Amino acid sequence: VQRLAQPNQRLDDMMDATGIPYSAGNAHAHSAMMLFSLELNCAPEVIVETGTFYGYTTWYLAQACLFQGFGKVYTIDPEPKLIPDKVRNHPNVEVITGKSQEVLPGLLKKLGEVQVAFLDAYKRQCLQEITIVNDFIPEGGLIITHDTAMLNTGETLANIAYSLSNYDTMLFAGRPHKDDPHKFFGNADDRGLMVLRKRETDPF
Repeated sequence: VQRLAQPNQRLDDMMDATGIPYSAGNAHAHSAMMLFSLELNCAPEVIVETGTFYGYTTWYLAQACLFQGFGKVYTIDPEPKLIPDKVRNHPNVEVITGKSQEVLPGLLKKLGEVQVAFLDAYKRQCLQEITIVNDFIPEGGLIITHDTAMLNTGETLANIAYSLSNYDTMLFAGRPHKDDPHKFFGNADDRGLMVLRKRETDPF
């Protein structure tokens, strides 16, 4: 967050300070803050993101790298023309053009290890992206997915959790609206931000 909140000021409005276009396709402002905090706790050197869009989450991931003094975000999108120059030219960002399922295998082989993967491209291929990324995530590394609670687009939490039994999972989602099951309220994310952490070997 780039300026202090005033009483009763909406966090969504505060995020306008980034100068990055915001639309319903972006992650919620709360998610941007959570991604920033998760990255600082994980202290990754390599972050891979799919589904850049306007680069809203890319910016916060990159700012966390800048804050900690190291790290790079490799962000993949088939239409990079939407990405603002301030994101594209960020010293901790590398923009890669292409479809994630085509780009990921070669990129991961080049990088060798990815400590944080934020997967937010086409939702129906999320499970495929996780399968591709899984072998490159070290113990203690994170896979984060967005729109996980969306009934019509996201993979179900049960399917993902079942396929990755060596991960601990947590789904952050707002409280469902009593009249509209597709609408959420809450301080986490209105569409579901899921964090998976690969378990570490018990040293004892």
